[in-house]
This record gives sequence, structure tokens and C-alpha cells, in this order.
Amino acid sequence: MRRHFKLAFDDPRLERLFLAAYLETARKPARATFLLVAALFAGYATLDVFLVPDRLGTLLVIRGVTIVILLVLTAIAFSPLYDRLRGWLGLAGSLVSAGSLLAMQAVAPEFLGAVLYQDGIGLVILGTCTLLRLRMPFLIATVAVIVAMYLVTAPLIGLGAVQIVPALFLFTSAAALGLLAAYALERAARRSFLDERRIEAERARSERLLRNILPGPIAERLKNSQEPIADHYDEVSILFADLVGFTRMSTTLPPEELVAFLNGVFTEFDRIGDRFRLEKIKTIGDAFMAAAGLLRAMSDPVLACVQCGLDMIQAAHELDPPWELRIGVHVGPLVGGILGRRQYLFDLVGDTVNTASRIESAGVPGAVCLSGPAWQRIDHLSVGRSLGRVEVKGKGEIEIVRFERFR
Repeated sequence: MRRHFKLAFDDPRLERLFLAAYLETARKPARATFLLVAALFAGYATLDVFLVPDRLGTLLVIRGVTIVILLVLTAIAFSPLYDRLRGWLGLAGSLVSAGSLLAMQAVAPEFLGAVLYQDGIGLVILGTCTLLRLRMPFLIATVAVIVAMYLVTAPLIGLGAVQIVPALFLFTSAAALGLLAAYALERAARRSFLDERRIEAERARSERLLRNILPGPIAERLKNSQEPIADHYDEVSILFADLVGFTRMSTTLPPEELVAFLNGVFTEFDRIGDRFRLEKIKTIGDAFMAAAGLLRAMSDPVLACVQCGLDMIQAAHELDPPWELRIGVHVGPLVGGILGRRQYLFDLVGDTVNTASRIESAGVPGAVCLSGPAWQRIDHLSVGRSLGRVEVKGKGEIEIVRFERFR
């Protein structure tokens, strides 16, 4: 932010954003100011009836015209024109208010006395500065025109140098105080704007981190409620993928190379999973777990897992050097929920997850292998080859089918 008197951000885009935000908050004070001044002119009309009944008609005309103009300015402040005419509205409101005070002083100089009229004009100048903030052309024009009107009017109503010089000092002091107040308000508003942007940026960063850790719908529920998140899902397809031989090879790699390699592989798997609308659940070492039909409705989650697995195998083949993947797919009911209160993890538990893991372990490198129940979902679309039956803890023997090709 520039340090000279006319505050502005060095970044033009940031300046435009600030002005747009400021205009949103500046309308209400402008409307309130115009309405308040109109109400004061109307309220003081009750004194005219008792104090200057012989000039009541003239004073009521002056007050009436002033109130009408202020109400028109209020109406404009409610319209889209306010954004473009803000400076002109402040200038017009100030000149009308000051001009009305001078006119009433000329009509009834003994009503409140010259000093009180001058105080009223000083308040108009002070209020204009704080309302328009640092719009210098309009502020200078407002003060200059008010002072000129006063200098023209004062001799006509018999004011001499004894009254005029203190009045000019009052107007100058009001302008100086108003500019200082405007500068302080502007600076505070700009600091508040920057603070709000920093807070918003941190909030967005936290949102991104949370959504990178947890699936979107789960992250949203966690934000909105402190209740434990645990849901039953009737039919979800689980995919497990594992890099064949990676555990042995990882003992020969420096840590930074190992992490960089896995990061590149899993980033590509994330991209492929997103394309087929799978939810990534977690990675365990070089193993990758994802689910289809979990948080997003899907007509055939098993088919989505197979298609995703085929693309993942192709991506592994394109690595330098090429790698083989074992992929296992199973479908069935399971439970999903948030585990722990620190370092949140959304995990899936149940026989479906365990079976998918066993299918992957017993599968063939470079192929997508499915359990019998999963294969039944896509056998009308695909050609496969049975690899026999394997023992699955808690479920007995289960058939494994190797996907060959689509029909």
C-alpha cells in the first residue's frame, strides 16, 4: 500500500477489488447521512413556527426544497447509479445543505445567530470529508464552493471581518479534521480489506487441505457437525492396486527418490481415478485403494473399477523403467467413517475391503482380477478367465476371475 496521502494499493487488480468491496459498504452510510440531514431540516421547521412566524413561508420553502433534493440523492444512493456518481452525490448533498443554511441565515439572521449557522456549515464540511474519504477533487471542490458562497453571502447580511475571519478559521479547521478522519478511515478500511483477504486465503487453503485429505461430501459434513461420521453402504466396488516388486526395490533407493517416485505414480493414479469417478481412500506403502459407488451414485461401479484399473496398468507400463501392477476388485457392503480426532482419516472397513485386498494379493501381475460376485456384474460385457479359488479369511474359498477383454 502506498504511503503518500492518497492511499492506493500498488497492485491495480487489488485496488479494483478494494473499490468494489468499498462501494458495497459505502452505500448504507451515504443513504443514512442524506436521510438524517433531511430529517434534521424537517425537525427544525417546528421552531420556525414559534420563533420567526413572519418569515415562516420563506423558510419552509428553503427547507422543503432542501429536503426534496436530499431525498432525491437518497433515491440515487439506492440505485446502480451510485457507483458512478458517489463523489457527485456527496458534493451535491454538502452544497445543498450548506447553501440552505446560508439562505436561512440571510432570511432570518436573528433566528439562531451567525455563529451557530457557521458551526452548521463546519459540520457539513467535516461530514463531507468523512463520507467521501479521500476523493480529493470532490473534497476540494466542496470546501472551495462552500467558502465562496459564505464570502458572497456574509457581507449581504451585514457580517464584517470580525465574524468572517473566525468563520474561515472554523471552516479550515473542519476541513483539516475531516481530512485526517478520512485518511484514518481509509487506511483502516484498506488494512481491514487486506486482513479479510488473508483470512479468506487461509480459509481457502484449509478447505483445499481438508478436501485433499477427505472426500468432498465427508469434508463438508465434518465442517458442519462434530458428530461421529459412520455410514453403511449397501454396494461399493473396491479397487486395490499394488506395484509388483516395489518393496524389494525400495530398499535400494534414497528416501527422497523413493518418495518422489511414489508421489509421481500416485498422482497419476489420482488423475485416472478422477476420470472414472472413483474416490481415493488411502495409500499404504506402494498399495493404492479406491472405491466406486461410495459417495457418488454410479450405475455400474465394478465396470468403473475395471476401466480405471486397465488405465492404471497402462500408466505403470509407461514408467521408466516399466512396472507391473496387480489389481484386485470386489463388490459388496461395507462401513465408512472418520477415524480419530487428529490427522483425520476416512476409511472403509468390512469383508468387502478385506476380500478386495486378498484378490489383489492372489492376482496376476499386469491384469485386473475380480472376485466371482464382482465378475457377475460385468460378465455380459466382458470376457474373462477363471484363476481358480482362493481362501479368504472369514469367507472361505472365493473364485478369482482375470479380466481379458470387453466383448
